[in-house]
Amino acid sequence: MTSPSDDTQARRERIVVLLENYVDVVEGLRDRIGAGEHIPLMCRAWRVPRQGYPELDHQLGVMKVLAPTLYWHLAHTYFHSTRRRVLQCPRCSATMPTWHGKHFHKHGHSNVAVVPRVVRVVHPSVEIRSVDDAVDWLEQSWRGAVFVPDELRAAVA
Repeated sequence: MTSPSDDTQARRERIVVLLENYVDVVEGLRDRIGAGEHIPLMCRAWRVPRQGYPELDHQLGVMKVLAPTLYWHLAHTYFHSTRRRVLQCPRCSATMPTWHGKHFHKHGHSNVAVVPRVVRVVHPSVEIRSVDDAVDWLEQSWRGAVFVPDELRAAVA
């Protein structure tokens, strides 16, 4: 049997998965017409039950009005951040630039092979605590269960 805190943690994890993939899902599939105009066609992940992306989109709109500071921190973490490619140690998550000549990270007497990763680079004014508070806000305001589309199920497993 799961405790209420386990259910809350699982809901939070599902909301974070939705947030991490929000920009890609909103972009969805695009169709070109005429002189390169784009017509957004919401992808299948968007069109699933209301408790998924449609609910997230609704809650983000409400948050933008009722809690604009929380929204700013959340948006600059998940929607407006840039990404960069790095080499990362899978053991300690230390990162180094891709042009760095070493392919191993030392841990005492052992070497661990670094792996290429793409990491999010957030605005320097973003406060992690405010991002956590924003996810809490979403979790508490969410109507019904949090649904993650089949395409993203591996991210929650």
